[in-house]
Amino acid sequence: MSFIGLIYSVTEWVLFAKRFFESILAVQESVLLTVRASGMKGRTLISADPRVHLPWEYQADVPGFEVKEVVAVSELRADPEAIARKMLRRIFELFNWNDPDENMLKNWQQKLILRQY
Repeated sequence: MSFIGLIYSVTEWVLFAKRFFESILAVQESVLLTVRASGMKGRTLISADPRVHLPWEYQADVPGFEVKEVVAVSELRADPEAIARKMLRRIFELFNWNDPDENMLKNWQQKLILRQY
């Protein structure tokens, strides 16, 4: 599973949720964001980009996962990228990657947002 693809996907989903919910809910209301996957046991995080190297083999030991985050619309509006990074860190932990660099995550998110992929 591409770790860059995960960063892009989760970030895009959270950005979509921001655009969707801010137009129909009040800022004091909350939403439940969920990222769910199955068939994960034994899958490994990879870099599909030959210019990017992962120093370790990060492998999932769980059959699937469900990462949930309850956020206020005001939080979603203020910093959707931070919410996505929080969810991504929890997903990466399931692959035993417990210390992804915050700046690396931000940089990949910016590449997505600026369409520099």
